Amino acid sequence: MNPHIGGKAPSQAAWHAVALAAFLVLLFGTSLPAEAQFHVAQPDVVKGEAVVGDHAAVYSDHGTEEKLRQGHEVEAIYDFTDRWELVAKRLFLEPIGEPLEAKNYQLGLHYELVQRHGEGLALAFRTLYGFSAESGVPDDLIYGPLARLVLGKNSATINSFFVSQVGPDADPGSVALRVNWQMRRELGRSVGLGVEGYSDIKDLAHAGSFEDQLHRLGPMLYLDLRGRDAKETNFDAEAEPRQSGSLRVATGVLFGLSEATSDVTFKLDLSAAFY
Repeated sequence: MNPHIGGKAPSQAAWHAVALAAFLVLLFGTSLPAEAQFHVAQPDVVKGEAVVGDHAAVYSDHGTEEKLRQGHEVEAIYDFTDRWELVAKRLFLEPIGEPLEAKNYQLGLHYELVQRHGEGLALAFRTLYGFSAESGVPDDLIYGPLARLVLGKNSATINSFFVSQVGPDADPGSVALRVNWQMRRELGRSVGLGVEGYSDIKDLAHAGSFEDQLHRLGPMLYLDLRGRDAKETNFDAEAEPRQSGSLRVATGVLFGLSEATSDVTFKLDLSAAFY
């Protein structure tokens, strides 16, 4: 980056901060459609990185419990230290026969407990508070660990999130469990293939049978269209020159494994990272 004479021109970091702030205004201040229901978050934290993205899903052949047409989760993340990450999300859902509407707003922190350098294990813990956008629906406290193991060109990631209800309309005995996992192999520095799975148990105290729960599994294609994001790559981010940013796409088809789950879910993740 060329130096600015006299230091009067804004730095690249300042422009990134302005861009992230503008995105947060859109995230919490408007009703733009967006959602990331099926996304495996990575535990790695890269100081100075900002990520914005949309995790979208379209549902087909609806299950006995899942009556949705589409969903979006818009996400903004900023790694403000070597271990701490700020996370902001807004979730939108479109039930069958109803318009696409915001369901909740999530804000919280992510802390990397074990840092990965090249191969090895990364471990983090994330806590989010979900503010309900619907009257009479309780807020949520979402918390749990994220882990990723990298061996050569292969990696495995798992997120285990517990969800407790908060507020006057909450059921204090209700705790849900959401497990998202990914197994991935890098075919090169821009392309990867993998398998992802998602499970959602609405109430651990009354879990019911497997057929009553939401379970899905399917193949994925990962593309880094511009640069490589240090969170996603299997390579040691600190050992290579840092790119100015990256543009990522993850797409695939998830197949329902239980009667409660939609038979087919089409997933598309779009995200951009800035440094």
